[in-house]
Amino acid sequence: MNASTNEADRQGRVVPPPLLVLVCLGGGWVAHRLRPVRFLPDLGAVGPVAGAALVLLGLVVGVAGVREFHRHRTPTSPFRPTTALVTSGVFRFTRNPMYLGFVLLTVGVAVAFNSVALLVSALLLAVLLDAAVIRPEERFLTRRYGSDFEAYLRATRRWI
Repeated sequence: MNASTNEADRQGRVVPPPLLVLVCLGGGWVAHRLRPVRFLPDLGAVGPVAGAALVLLGLVVGVAGVREFHRHRTPTSPFRPTTALVTSGVFRFTRNPMYLGFVLLTVGVAVAFNSVALLVSALLLAVLLDAAVIRPEERFLTRRYGSDFEAYLRATRRWI
């Protein structure tokens, strides 16, 4: 494979999304421990159960995206060359199921701990993923797949 093909197949510099998740969750957790502020009334056991359900939903959505990538034999890592434009499965409903899964997981943790700091960290994660990961990926995929990706952009929402 020559260098120009390699460059065309790769996105270039990318912020690893799991690192953003860890930074946002970690920062939210520290802030929560320093100054716990609730955003919901005391719901007893319902809060942690609802939070766990959101975490589970996030995992299901994210894993569905990973499975669909594997089904099309394209890597999930932005550091490896892309081999297919995936628009089937969960990708029919959201262009970013793995990132949506990360955000749902973080919102679930915020609900489980009834924490404003963790909720803010989930919002921050969504903004960072959108700006630092999703938009650059979309520019790359537009260059890589042209009108096929542009049609997908028009047909499928970025988040939900």
